[in-house]
Amino acid sequence: MELFDAQAKKLGKMVDEFRDYQRREAEAILQETFGAANATNTKLVAGTAAGILFALFAAVMLSRAITRPIARATVTAEAIAAGDLSSDIAVDSTDEAGRLLAAMKTMQATLLGLVAEIRDCVEHANRGDLSARVALEGKSGFGRDLGRIALDEDTLLRTSTCTVRALPVESVA
Repeated sequence: MELFDAQAKKLGKMVDEFRDYQRREAEAILQETFGAANATNTKLVAGTAAGILFALFAAVMLSRAITRPIARATVTAEAIAAGDLSSDIAVDSTDEAGRLLAAMKTMQATLLGLVAEIRDCVEHANRGDLSARVALEGKSGFGRDLGRIALDEDTLLRTSTCTVRALPVESVA
């Protein structure tokens, strides 16, 4: 029995050592798993933060890409509305804002041409030459209407001039 007790004691010691070994291994695996989980969490948080920063950067850049051309178009439209046709309208894109600026540039050029034609007619009329006309070809909308009004006023002016010339001098005085 002593042999049995010695063997049982030896076996118990081996079981205790094996249990301690398994516990150490389990703790090491657990620590390794927690370390990997923490590293994964850190990478996930860093990736999320980087994604948020990129999204914010993209939002700011997109906002600027939209608001700057619209702001330029607004300033240009306000200048034209105030009668200033001297703005230099730079068109540097083909997106909606660029198309808007291109349309404003065309509008400005059309208005400048119309103003030049009317100024020419007025200068001729001031010299007594009523033959100058605003060309209606290629004009539409208010440009055509304005040219027609100028023709109508010219006709009215000619009629009035002829009437005044036909009146006796004592009736005019």
